[in-house]
Amino acid sequence: MKLSTKPRPAARWTALAACAFALAACSGGNAAGSGPASSTAPVNQELRNLLPDSVKKSNVVRVGAMFNFAPTVMVVDNGSRVTGTAPDLAKAVGDLLGVEFKYVNLDWPGQLPALQSSTVEVLWGQISDTAEREKSVVDLVSWYRGAEMGIIPTANPHQLKALPDACGLRIAAPVGSTQQRKIKAFSDKCVEAGKQPIDNPLFRDVNSAINSLRAGNIDGYMDTGATLGYAAKQSAGAFTTIPAGTENDTSGIAVAKSQTGLTKAIHGALVELVRNGTYLKILKTYGVETGAMPEADIRINYFTGTPVGAKQ
Repeated sequence: MKLSTKPRPAARWTALAACAFALAACSGGNAAGSGPASSTAPVNQELRNLLPDSVKKSNVVRVGAMFNFAPTVMVVDNGSRVTGTAPDLAKAVGDLLGVEFKYVNLDWPGQLPALQSSTVEVLWGQISDTAEREKSVVDLVSWYRGAEMGIIPTANPHQLKALPDACGLRIAAPVGSTQQRKIKAFSDKCVEAGKQPIDNPLFRDVNSAINSLRAGNIDGYMDTGATLGYAAKQSAGAFTTIPAGTENDTSGIAVAKSQTGLTKAIHGALVELVRNGTYLKILKTYGVETGAMPEADIRINYFTGTPVGAKQ
């Protein structure tokens, strides 16, 4: 996953920020979906047969994500509909499997526990695919790869060119994220070079971080490039992005290791969407097609090759 503010810029950004501070209202009782499976595309019966009996009976897969993570997951139509690259792809996957992928609004720190407790069956929106996670409690289907970035004031008072150079500054990140660990590594190198460490405030959502940045409480914020690029565009010129100095971040769809059939069904449907062009079309809709992964990289446990359902 992936996440520092005077007058609010565009009305659209204001609406998204309002949803961040009133999640229950935006989610219709903390749950929403991109709609029932209503596509004219035929159901792939071979893939549907892989689904757990409970899912085939209910025809619903509950998906956990934060709803204020544009353009990956966001609410529109006065909070009545969840959309973005992940929900739109999830709906297309659901159409192929003959089920509805119903999004449930979950803060990041609670997402993995919710998956482990079967509150949701899938996490799709804020999960970074890592070798550590593939080996532990979840299987991960890789679906997007994009650059990580920092977002800072356009005036750039500290003349910051990349996040590893932010010694002595306050650079925020999402709580419990891979970005949090990476900033710690940057800070350690600052100290080794005899410079001041990087202070690393943590935020639960991107909008809180952006508001803090606007207020001057932090100097920058690190998250995925898709999210921060979108935030910069919505800021009416107040913010700009800078390189994070890290390798590209691979996003994954997380499924509990006990649900091997569901993992295989989602993977198979996503591959089919890559082949028929739907995958790239959805990413282009949100202007993030540069992060599209080739079919060969849409894999289960991309980094480790850990067998589905296995722990290492």
